[in-house]
Amino acid sequence: MRSIGCPWSGVPPVTLVPNERAENIAKGLRDELGLVGSRPLVVLHPGSGGSARDWSPENFGTLAKLLHAEGMRVVVTGIAQEEKLVRTVSERSGGVAIPLVGRLSLMELAAFLRPARLFVSNSTGPLHIAAAVGVPVIAFYPPIRECSPTRWGPLAKKKAVFVADNRACARCRGGDCQGNDCMDQITVEEVLRAARGLIASSREQPMIRASL
Repeated sequence: MRSIGCPWSGVPPVTLVPNERAENIAKGLRDELGLVGSRPLVVLHPGSGGSARDWSPENFGTLAKLLHAEGMRVVVTGIAQEEKLVRTVSERSGGVAIPLVGRLSLMELAAFLRPARLFVSNSTGPLHIAAAVGVPVIAFYPPIRECSPTRWGPLAKKKAVFVADNRACARCRGGDCQGNDCMDQITVEEVLRAARGLIASSREQPMIRASL
């Protein structure tokens, strides 16, 4: 925008307001899944549709188990084609993460996410939906220029962004990213720390966290 004479500073205010029908459907689904009450809701989205390298389903499952142990209700979302992935995350969580696959339109997903305290995802569309409805987000990005958070990062006020380092990857050795190996550098422990901070405080400034 600056290059064409439109000065701007900070993060553009991108917002999404779900319609009443979507809100009613989302509320009904939250009731059906037993998500009412005082326990904070955290949503995990382990798929990316092949648009980026992914943090592993095993890591998502372990994170879900730890968040549940700290009093969170955890839901794992995905489209119908990601059912196996979502089920794997739920199984790795010991069954505490609730799978939610292929039941929501994009607008209904936005409404479903709105009360969540945190959204954790690889680089993919639902990450930006969560940010647009005001949910704090944790996002994972590979060391690939075209997939960089500089280009595809969430426009959220509260966020933690993790970027893998191909220089520290035994497979890539500083060259082109060869697979999801780099993403394993991002540990569950550091993601859990970021999650605790984002859940605990609604007044915290946006933060950037990077692995290695």
